[in-house]
Amino acid sequence: MVSLLSPVDQRKLGEEPGGYSLNVTMMVSTTLQQHLEKQEAKKPVAPFYLMAVRDHPYETWEIKEGKIEQNHELCEDLSTHTFVRRFTPSKKKLIEQLTAQNMEPRKFFQTIRKQDPDRFHVQKDTQNAVAKIRAEQRHGLTPMQSLENVLINNDFIYETREEPGTDVVTEIFFLHRYSGDMWHAFPHVLLIDATYKTNLYNMPFVQIVGMTPINHSFCIAHAVVSKERGDNFVWVLERIKSMLDECMEPCVIVTDRDLALMGACAKVFPDASRLLCRWHIQQNIMKHCKSAFTEEDWEKFLSFWGSLIESPSIPIYEYHLRNLQKRLVECKRSSKFFLITYGSHMYILINYFYFLGVFNYVYDNWLKDYKEMFVFACTDKRRNFGNRTTNRVESQHANLNRYVLDRCSLDRVVGCIRDIVETQFGEIRKSF
Repeated sequence: MVSLLSPVDQRKLGEEPGGYSLNVTMMVSTTLQQHLEKQEAKKPVAPFYLMAVRDHPYETWEIKEGKIEQNHELCEDLSTHTFVRRFTPSKKKLIEQLTAQNMEPRKFFQTIRKQDPDRFHVQKDTQNAVAKIRAEQRHGLTPMQSLENVLINNDFIYETREEPGTDVVTEIFFLHRYSGDMWHAFPHVLLIDATYKTNLYNMPFVQIVGMTPINHSFCIAHAVVSKERGDNFVWVLERIKSMLDECMEPCVIVTDRDLALMGACAKVFPDASRLLCRWHIQQNIMKHCKSAFTEEDWEKFLSFWGSLIESPSIPIYEYHLRNLQKRLVECKRSSKFFLITYGSHMYILINYFYFLGVFNYVYDNWLKDYKEMFVFACTDKRRNFGNRTTNRVESQHANLNRYVLDRCSLDRVVGCIRDIVETQFGEIRKSF
Protein backbone atom coordinates (compact mmCIF):
# COMPACT_ATOMS: atom_id res chain seq x y z
CA MET A 1 0.00 0.00 0.00
CA VAL A 2 1.30 3.48 -0.87
CA SER A 3 0.23 6.57 1.04
CA LEU A 4 1.21 9.95 -0.33
CA LEU A 5 2.44 12.22 2.45
CA SER A 6 4.00 15.10 0.54
CA PRO A 7 6.94 15.58 0.34
CA VAL A 8 7.47 12.06 1.72
CA ASP A 9 6.61 8.80 -0.03
CA GLN A 10 5.91 6.16 2.63
CA ARG A 11 5.82 2.51 1.58
CA LYS A 12 4.58 -0.07 4.08
CA LEU A 13 6.70 -3.19 3.79
CA GLY A 14 4.94 -5.51 6.15
CA GLU A 15 3.34 -6.22 9.52
CA GLU A 16 5.30 -7.67 12.42
CA PRO A 17 3.75 -10.48 14.51
CA GLY A 18 3.61 -8.18 17.55
CA GLY A 19 1.35 -5.73 15.74
CA TYR A 20 4.06 -3.23 14.75
CA SER A 21 4.04 -1.50 11.39
CA LEU A 22 7.44 -1.74 9.71
CA ASN A 23 7.94 1.32 7.52
CA VAL A 24 10.70 2.41 5.16
CA THR A 25 10.66 6.14 4.59
CA MET A 26 12.30 7.71 1.56
CA MET A 27 13.36 11.24 2.48
CA VAL A 28 13.58 13.61 -0.46
CA SER A 29 13.89 17.11 0.89
CA THR A 30 12.92 16.91 4.55
CA THR A 31 14.39 15.72 7.81
CA LEU A 32 13.49 12.67 9.86
CA GLN A 33 12.31 14.88 12.72
CA GLN A 34 9.86 16.74 10.48
CA HIS A 35 8.50 13.49 9.16
CA LEU A 36 7.99 11.99 12.61
CA GLU A 37 6.16 15.14 13.74
CA LYS A 38 3.70 14.74 10.87
CA GLN A 39 3.02 11.07 11.53
CA GLU A 40 -0.13 10.37 13.56
CA ALA A 41 -0.02 6.59 13.73
CA LYS A 42 -2.89 4.93 15.63
CA LYS A 43 -0.96 1.66 16.01
CA PRO A 44 2.43 1.46 17.74
CA VAL A 45 5.30 1.61 15.25
CA ALA A 46 8.38 -0.61 15.37
CA PRO A 47 11.07 0.44 17.91
CA PHE A 48 13.46 1.22 15.05
CA TYR A 49 13.37 2.93 11.68
CA LEU A 50 15.01 2.60 8.28
CA MET A 51 15.70 5.73 6.28
CA ALA A 52 16.68 5.82 2.61
CA VAL A 53 18.37 9.09 1.60
CA ARG A 54 18.67 9.88 -2.07
CA ASP A 55 21.77 11.57 -3.47
CA HIS A 56 20.50 13.56 -6.46
CA PRO A 57 23.77 14.24 -8.33
CA TYR A 58 24.75 10.57 -8.41
CA GLU A 59 21.23 9.05 -8.28
CA THR A 60 22.28 6.78 -5.45
CA TRP A 61 20.60 5.81 -2.19
CA GLU A 62 22.01 5.47 1.29
CA ILE A 63 20.24 3.32 3.88
CA LYS A 64 20.39 4.51 7.49
CA GLU A 65 18.89 2.93 10.57
CA GLY A 66 18.18 4.21 14.04
CA LYS A 67 16.33 3.48 17.26
CA ILE A 68 13.14 5.27 18.30
CA GLU A 69 13.20 6.18 21.97
CA GLN A 70 10.27 7.17 24.18
CA ASN A 71 10.57 10.92 24.81
CA HIS A 72 7.50 11.53 27.00
CA GLU A 73 5.71 9.98 29.96
CA LEU A 74 3.18 7.22 29.47
CA CYS A 75 -0.42 8.36 28.95
CA GLU A 76 -2.57 8.10 32.07
CA ASP A 77 -5.96 8.55 30.36
CA LEU A 78 -6.52 5.80 27.78
CA SER A 79 -9.78 7.37 26.57
CA THR A 80 -7.73 9.68 24.35
CA HIS A 81 -6.73 6.69 22.18
CA THR A 82 -9.30 5.54 19.62
CA PHE A 83 -7.61 2.14 19.43
CA VAL A 84 -8.54 1.48 23.06
CA ARG A 85 -12.12 2.71 22.52
CA ARG A 86 -12.94 0.17 19.84
CA PHE A 87 -16.32 -1.56 20.15
CA THR A 88 -16.45 -5.30 20.68
CA PRO A 89 -18.40 -7.38 18.10
CA SER A 90 -21.31 -7.72 20.55
CA LYS A 91 -21.46 -3.95 21.06
CA LYS A 92 -21.35 -3.37 17.30
CA LYS A 93 -24.30 -5.73 16.92
CA LEU A 94 -26.20 -3.84 19.63
CA ILE A 95 -25.52 -0.52 17.90
CA GLU A 96 -26.81 -1.94 14.61
CA GLN A 97 -30.03 -3.08 16.30
CA LEU A 98 -30.61 0.25 18.04
CA THR A 99 -29.86 2.15 14.84
CA ALA A 100 -32.45 0.04 13.01
CA GLN A 101 -34.98 1.18 15.64
CA ASN A 102 -34.14 4.85 14.86
CA MET A 103 -32.86 5.49 18.36
CA GLU A 104 -30.68 8.56 18.79
CA PRO A 105 -26.94 7.85 19.28
CA ARG A 106 -26.82 9.97 22.44
CA LYS A 107 -29.52 7.78 24.00
CA PHE A 108 -28.04 4.36 23.36
CA PHE A 109 -24.57 5.66 24.28
CA GLN A 110 -25.85 5.78 27.86
CA THR A 111 -27.14 2.22 27.47
CA ILE A 112 -23.70 1.02 26.36
CA ARG A 113 -21.97 2.85 29.21
CA LYS A 114 -24.24 1.27 31.80
CA GLN A 115 -23.66 -2.21 30.37
CA ASP A 116 -19.88 -1.81 30.33
CA PRO A 117 -18.81 1.05 32.64
CA ASP A 118 -15.12 0.04 32.57
CA ARG A 119 -14.74 0.83 28.87
CA PHE A 120 -13.42 4.18 27.66
CA HIS A 121 -16.11 4.97 25.09
CA VAL A 122 -17.14 8.58 24.44
CA GLN A 123 -20.32 9.79 22.76
CA LYS A 124 -18.51 10.60 19.53
CA ASP A 125 -17.65 6.89 19.15
CA THR A 126 -21.33 5.93 18.93
CA GLN A 127 -22.01 8.76 16.48
CA ASN A 128 -19.16 7.60 14.25
CA ALA A 129 -20.35 3.99 14.47
CA VAL A 130 -23.89 4.97 13.48
CA ALA A 131 -22.60 7.10 10.58
CA LYS A 132 -20.55 4.14 9.35
CA ILE A 133 -23.54 1.77 9.59
CA ARG A 134 -25.78 4.14 7.63
CA ALA A 135 -23.11 4.68 4.99
CA GLU A 136 -22.83 0.90 4.56
CA GLN A 137 -26.61 0.61 4.27
CA ARG A 138 -26.59 3.07 1.37
CA HIS A 139 -24.16 0.81 -0.56
CA GLY A 140 -22.48 3.82 -2.12
CA LEU A 141 -25.73 5.27 -3.49
CA THR A 142 -26.38 8.99 -3.76
CA PRO A 143 -28.98 10.48 -1.36
CA MET A 144 -31.63 10.50 -4.11
CA GLN A 145 -30.84 6.93 -5.16
CA SER A 146 -30.99 5.83 -1.53
CA LEU A 147 -34.37 7.56 -1.08
CA GLU A 148 -35.84 5.87 -4.15
CA ASN A 149 -34.46 2.54 -2.99
CA VAL A 150 -36.23 2.91 0.39
CA LEU A 151 -39.50 4.00 -1.26
CA ILE A 152 -39.52 1.07 -3.69
CA ASN A 153 -38.57 -1.57 -1.12
CA ASN A 154 -41.17 -0.46 1.46
CA ASP A 155 -44.43 -0.40 -0.55
CA PHE A 156 -44.55 3.35 -1.17
CA ILE A 157 -46.20 4.98 -4.15
CA TYR A 158 -44.20 8.07 -5.06
CA GLU A 159 -43.86 10.74 -7.70
CA THR A 160 -41.25 13.42 -8.29
CA ARG A 161 -41.21 16.69 -10.16
CA GLU A 162 -38.07 18.00 -11.81
CA GLU A 163 -37.02 21.48 -12.79
CA PRO A 164 -37.28 21.83 -16.58
CA GLY A 165 -33.94 21.79 -18.34
CA THR A 166 -31.88 20.71 -15.33
CA ASP A 167 -33.58 17.49 -14.10
CA VAL A 168 -33.12 18.76 -10.53
CA VAL A 169 -35.81 17.22 -8.29
CA THR A 170 -37.87 20.01 -6.71
CA GLU A 171 -40.83 18.07 -5.23
CA ILE A 172 -41.30 14.54 -3.90
CA PHE A 173 -44.69 13.05 -3.05
CA PHE A 174 -45.02 9.65 -1.38
CA LEU A 175 -47.83 7.55 0.05
CA HIS A 176 -47.61 4.14 1.71
CA ARG A 177 -49.80 1.32 0.40
CA TYR A 178 -51.50 1.00 3.81
CA SER A 179 -52.17 4.76 3.82
CA GLY A 180 -53.87 4.39 0.44
CA ASP A 181 -56.15 1.67 1.84
CA MET A 182 -57.12 3.82 4.84
CA TRP A 183 -57.59 6.89 2.61
CA HIS A 184 -60.02 4.98 0.37
CA ALA A 185 -62.00 3.78 3.39
CA PHE A 186 -62.15 7.15 5.20
CA PRO A 187 -61.83 10.06 2.72
CA HIS A 188 -64.24 12.40 4.51
CA VAL A 189 -61.79 14.76 6.26
CA LEU A 190 -58.36 16.08 5.27
CA LEU A 191 -56.09 17.95 7.66
CA ILE A 192 -53.04 19.58 6.08
CA ASP A 193 -50.04 21.38 7.54
CA ALA A 194 -46.95 22.54 5.68
CA THR A 195 -45.04 24.49 8.31
CA TYR A 196 -42.44 21.87 9.19
CA LYS A 197 -38.90 21.45 7.83
CA THR A 198 -37.89 18.13 9.35
CA ASN A 199 -35.24 17.13 6.83
CA LEU A 200 -31.61 17.58 5.96
CA TYR A 201 -32.32 20.09 3.19
CA ASN A 202 -34.51 22.43 5.28
CA MET A 203 -37.31 22.16 2.70
CA PRO A 204 -41.02 22.53 3.57
CA PHE A 205 -42.49 19.20 4.63
CA VAL A 206 -46.20 18.70 3.87
CA GLN A 207 -48.19 16.32 6.07
CA ILE A 208 -51.70 15.18 5.12
CA VAL A 209 -53.67 13.42 7.84
CA GLY A 210 -57.08 11.74 7.91
CA MET A 211 -59.34 10.31 10.58
CA THR A 212 -61.78 7.46 11.06
CA PRO A 213 -65.36 7.80 12.37
CA ILE A 214 -64.18 6.38 15.71
CA ASN A 215 -61.65 9.19 16.17
CA HIS A 216 -58.43 7.44 15.08
CA SER A 217 -55.92 9.58 13.17
CA PHE A 218 -53.79 8.19 10.36
CA CYS A 219 -51.16 9.49 7.95
CA ILE A 220 -52.37 9.76 4.36
CA ALA A 221 -49.45 11.21 2.45
CA HIS A 222 -46.32 13.31 2.76
CA ALA A 223 -44.42 15.57 0.41
CA VAL A 224 -41.27 17.64 0.31
CA VAL A 225 -41.61 20.82 -1.75
CA SER A 226 -39.09 23.44 -2.78
CA LYS A 227 -41.30 26.44 -1.94
CA GLU A 228 -44.57 27.13 -0.13
CA ARG A 229 -46.33 28.47 -3.21
CA GLY A 230 -49.68 27.74 -4.79
CA ASP A 231 -48.25 25.82 -7.74
CA ASN A 232 -46.28 23.52 -5.43
CA PHE A 233 -49.32 22.79 -3.26
CA VAL A 234 -51.54 22.23 -6.31
CA TRP A 235 -49.10 19.59 -7.56
CA VAL A 236 -49.18 17.80 -4.18
CA LEU A 237 -52.99 17.88 -3.88
CA GLU A 238 -53.41 16.65 -7.45
CA ARG A 239 -51.24 13.67 -6.57
CA ILE A 240 -53.36 12.87 -3.52
CA LYS A 241 -56.57 13.29 -5.53
CA SER A 242 -55.32 10.84 -8.16
CA MET A 243 -54.97 8.18 -5.44
CA LEU A 244 -58.73 8.13 -4.80
CA ASP A 245 -59.41 6.04 -7.91
CA GLU A 246 -62.98 7.31 -8.39
CA CYS A 247 -63.79 7.12 -4.66
CA MET A 248 -65.64 10.01 -3.02
CA GLU A 249 -63.64 13.20 -2.50
CA PRO A 250 -63.15 14.78 0.95
CA CYS A 251 -66.03 16.80 2.34
CA VAL A 252 -63.95 18.95 4.71
CA ILE A 253 -60.36 20.23 4.54
CA VAL A 254 -58.77 21.89 7.60
CA THR A 255 -55.65 24.09 7.26
CA ASP A 256 -54.12 27.16 8.85
CA ARG A 257 -54.39 30.50 7.05
CA ASP A 258 -51.74 29.83 4.43
CA LEU A 259 -53.19 31.65 1.43
CA ALA A 260 -51.22 29.56 -1.08
CA LEU A 261 -52.42 26.31 0.49
CA MET A 262 -56.00 27.56 0.81
CA GLY A 263 -56.02 28.54 -2.87
CA ALA A 264 -54.65 25.15 -3.90
CA CYS A 265 -57.37 23.36 -1.89
CA ALA A 266 -60.07 25.46 -3.56
CA LYS A 267 -58.68 24.63 -7.00
CA VAL A 268 -58.19 20.87 -6.56
CA PHE A 269 -61.19 20.16 -4.27
CA PRO A 270 -63.70 22.92 -5.13
CA ASP A 271 -66.68 21.13 -3.53
CA ALA A 272 -65.04 20.58 -0.14
CA SER A 273 -65.71 22.88 2.80
CA ARG A 274 -62.49 24.63 3.80
CA LEU A 275 -62.00 25.29 7.52
CA LEU A 276 -59.35 27.31 9.33
CA CYS A 277 -57.58 26.01 12.40
CA ARG A 278 -59.17 27.62 15.44
CA TRP A 279 -56.01 27.13 17.52
CA HIS A 280 -53.80 28.98 15.02
CA ILE A 281 -56.29 31.86 14.90
CA GLN A 282 -56.19 32.25 18.68
CA GLN A 283 -52.38 32.14 18.65
CA ASN A 284 -52.29 34.98 16.12
CA ILE A 285 -54.73 37.06 18.16
CA MET A 286 -52.65 36.46 21.28
CA LYS A 287 -49.50 37.56 19.46
CA HIS A 288 -51.00 40.84 18.26
CA CYS A 289 -53.37 41.79 21.07
CA LYS A 290 -52.49 40.29 24.44
CA SER A 291 -50.01 43.04 25.35
CA ALA A 292 -52.88 45.53 25.41
CA PHE A 293 -54.75 43.66 28.17
CA THR A 294 -54.28 43.03 31.83
CA GLU A 295 -54.34 39.35 32.77
CA GLU A 296 -57.88 39.64 34.11
CA ASP A 297 -59.18 41.47 31.03
CA TRP A 298 -57.43 39.00 28.72
CA GLU A 299 -59.28 36.08 30.29
CA LYS A 300 -62.55 37.97 29.90
CA PHE A 301 -61.76 38.72 26.28
CA LEU A 302 -61.06 35.04 25.55
CA SER A 303 -64.40 34.14 27.10
CA PHE A 304 -66.23 36.61 24.83
CA TRP A 305 -64.21 35.44 21.82
CA GLY A 306 -65.04 31.80 22.53
CA SER A 307 -68.76 32.57 22.77
CA LEU A 308 -68.56 34.44 19.47
CA ILE A 309 -66.94 31.70 17.37
CA GLU A 310 -69.04 28.94 18.99
CA SER A 311 -72.30 30.66 18.02
CA PRO A 312 -74.70 27.97 16.74
CA SER A 313 -76.58 30.38 14.43
CA ILE A 314 -76.00 33.63 12.56
CA PRO A 315 -78.36 35.73 14.77
CA ILE A 316 -76.56 34.52 17.90
CA TYR A 317 -73.22 35.25 16.19
CA GLU A 318 -74.32 38.84 15.47
CA TYR A 319 -75.45 39.22 19.09
CA HIS A 320 -72.07 38.07 20.43
CA LEU A 321 -70.25 40.31 17.92
CA ARG A 322 -72.10 43.40 19.20
CA ASN A 323 -71.47 42.28 22.76
CA LEU A 324 -67.72 41.90 22.09
CA GLN A 325 -67.51 45.35 20.52
CA LYS A 326 -69.40 46.90 23.42
CA ARG A 327 -67.15 45.15 25.92
CA LEU A 328 -63.98 46.47 24.27
CA VAL A 329 -65.35 50.03 24.29
CA GLU A 330 -66.27 49.85 27.98
CA CYS A 331 -62.87 48.40 28.95
CA LYS A 332 -61.13 51.60 27.97
CA ARG A 333 -62.60 53.52 30.89
CA SER A 334 -60.76 51.60 33.60
CA SER A 335 -57.72 50.14 31.86
CA LYS A 336 -54.15 51.35 31.57
CA PHE A 337 -53.05 54.35 29.52
CA PHE A 338 -49.76 55.37 27.92
CA LEU A 339 -48.12 58.52 26.56
CA ILE A 340 -47.09 59.45 23.03
CA THR A 341 -44.77 62.42 22.43
CA TYR A 342 -45.00 64.25 19.11
CA GLY A 343 -42.64 67.24 18.83
CA SER A 344 -43.14 69.39 21.92
CA HIS A 345 -46.65 68.05 22.55
CA MET A 346 -47.58 65.07 24.69
CA TYR A 347 -50.79 63.15 24.10
CA ILE A 348 -52.45 60.71 26.49
CA LEU A 349 -54.03 57.80 24.62
CA ILE A 350 -56.33 55.65 26.73
CA ASN A 351 -56.69 52.07 25.52
CA TYR A 352 -55.98 52.69 21.87
CA PHE A 353 -55.62 48.95 21.40
CA TYR A 354 -58.87 48.26 23.26
CA PHE A 355 -61.04 50.66 21.32
CA LEU A 356 -59.48 50.51 17.89
CA GLY A 357 -56.63 48.03 17.64
CA VAL A 358 -58.09 44.86 19.16
CA PHE A 359 -61.54 44.96 17.62
CA ASN A 360 -60.28 46.15 14.25
CA TYR A 361 -57.67 43.38 14.21
CA VAL A 362 -60.05 40.52 14.98
CA TYR A 363 -62.74 41.87 12.67
CA ASP A 364 -60.65 42.98 9.68
CA ASN A 365 -58.21 40.07 9.73
CA TRP A 366 -60.49 37.20 10.73
CA LEU A 367 -64.22 37.82 11.04
CA LYS A 368 -64.82 39.96 7.97
CA ASP A 369 -63.55 37.53 5.32
CA TYR A 370 -63.07 34.20 7.08
CA LYS A 371 -65.90 33.71 9.58
CA GLU A 372 -67.44 31.05 7.30
CA MET A 373 -64.29 28.97 7.89
CA PHE A 374 -64.25 28.84 11.69
CA VAL A 375 -67.51 30.16 13.22
CA PHE A 376 -69.61 27.14 14.24
CA ALA A 377 -72.79 28.53 12.70
CA CYS A 378 -71.11 28.19 9.28
CA THR A 379 -68.75 25.23 9.68
CA ASP A 380 -71.30 22.84 11.19
CA LYS A 381 -73.33 22.79 7.99
CA ARG A 382 -71.02 20.00 6.76
CA ARG A 383 -70.09 16.90 8.74
CA ASN A 384 -66.58 17.52 10.07
CA PHE A 385 -66.45 14.94 12.92
CA GLY A 386 -65.54 17.73 15.34
CA ASN A 387 -62.35 18.70 13.49
CA ARG A 388 -61.87 22.45 13.90
CA THR A 389 -58.09 22.52 14.37
CA THR A 390 -55.03 20.93 12.77
CA ASN A 391 -54.01 19.46 16.12
CA ARG A 392 -54.14 15.97 14.64
CA VAL A 393 -51.38 16.95 12.22
CA GLU A 394 -49.41 18.50 15.07
CA SER A 395 -49.78 15.23 16.97
CA GLN A 396 -48.62 13.15 14.00
CA HIS A 397 -45.61 15.41 13.53
CA ALA A 398 -44.73 15.11 17.22
CA ASN A 399 -44.96 11.34 16.81
CA LEU A 400 -42.57 11.51 13.85
CA ASN A 401 -40.16 13.67 15.85
CA ARG A 402 -39.81 10.86 18.38
CA TYR A 403 -38.10 8.83 15.66
CA VAL A 404 -36.10 11.38 13.69
CA LEU A 405 -33.67 14.15 14.52
CA ASP A 406 -33.58 17.67 13.10
CA ARG A 407 -32.00 17.85 9.65
CA CYS A 408 -32.51 14.14 9.09
CA SER A 409 -31.90 12.51 5.69
CA LEU A 410 -35.02 11.85 3.63
CA ASP A 411 -34.48 8.09 3.44
CA ARG A 412 -34.51 7.93 7.24
CA VAL A 413 -37.65 10.10 7.39
CA VAL A 414 -39.38 7.71 4.99
CA GLY A 415 -38.29 4.71 7.06
CA CYS A 416 -39.79 6.25 10.20
CA ILE A 417 -43.05 7.07 8.40
CA ARG A 418 -43.27 3.44 7.28
CA ASP A 419 -43.08 2.27 10.90
CA ILE A 420 -45.74 4.78 12.00
CA VAL A 421 -48.15 3.90 9.17
CA GLU A 422 -47.82 0.16 9.73
CA THR A 423 -48.63 0.66 13.42
CA GLN A 424 -51.66 2.85 12.62
CA PHE A 425 -52.95 0.38 10.04
CA GLY A 426 -52.79 -2.49 12.54
CA GLU A 427 -54.62 -0.52 15.24
CA ILE A 428 -57.37 0.72 12.90
CA ARG A 429 -57.93 -2.69 11.32
CA LYS A 430 -58.22 -4.23 14.78
CA SER A 431 -60.89 -1.71 15.82
CA PHE A 432 -63.34 -2.60 13.00
